[in-house]
Formats: sequence, C-alpha cells, structure tokens
Amino acid sequence: MSKWESKHQIAFQGRQSKSPEQMIDYFQMMLVSRKVDPTLVYRLSPAQNDELTNYINSSRTATEVPKEKSTGIPETMTSELIYYWLTELRIPFQPTDSWHLSRTIALVQLTAFKKAPPKKRRPSDVMSDWRRDNENNKRILGIKD
Repeated sequence: MSKWESKHQIAFQGRQSKSPEQMIDYFQMMLVSRKVDPTLVYRLSPAQNDELTNYINSSRTATEVPKEKSTGIPETMTSELIYYWLTELRIPFQPTDSWHLSRTIALVQLTAFKKAPPKKRRPSDVMSDWRRDNENNKRILGIKD
C-alpha cells in the first residue's frame, strides 16, 4: 500500500475513486511471490479485475470493535498512519504486513480498545449498582433486614 501511495500520491483507503489502471498497479504491487510474472495483472479480464477489487474492499474478519461516539473530523487512512498505529500500540509489523488490510485494522482497533483505561463512572452510579447487587445477594441468600 505504501508503494502504491508513494507512486500515486493519494490515500488508497481514501474517498477518492481509483481508476482501473491504478487498481491494476495496486494488484501488481501486491504480488507476494517473486515467481509470478508481474505482467500477469495486465492480462486480467474486466470480471477478474472486479473480483479482485471486491476482494480488496471486503472485510476478512469477524472481529467487531465497540464504537465510541466520534469526535472531530476522521483522519484519512494512509499506510503511514497505519504504521504509526502499529508502532504506537507496539504491534509488530510482521506478520501483519502480509495480512488482509481489514484484519490488520481490526487488530489495531481491538488493541487500542483493550489498552484504553476504563471510563470514569459517577459515584452515584457506582452506589446504585452496589445497592442493587446488595439487594440481589440478600434475596438470593434469604437475608432480611
């Protein structure tokens, strides 16, 4: 992704649509094996192009991260921002660099969620929960005041 963004100077995950040529360029850059002929992507049919594009845009994870109310303007996701998140959260680049992008982002979201401190609760809410739990325990144990 970083190679593609460096060449095209736009965010791959941004809102701007990409031309078929830009997508073919991305497919070529994503070839994993050095044994595959890099010109193979130029022989793809339009249907195969669409299938690959749909694969890239699909979610390949069952992880759901709880959503907090958003504040401010969302950032444009770039490869540098993803690397920043990985670094900030101390997630090693390998093996995430060979995962489907949605899986890497799900790991970033989940790690950030798990590392976040618990939300502060109002003392009155804590007391209310204690009272409710105490009443339930009394009822279960058959204790009367």
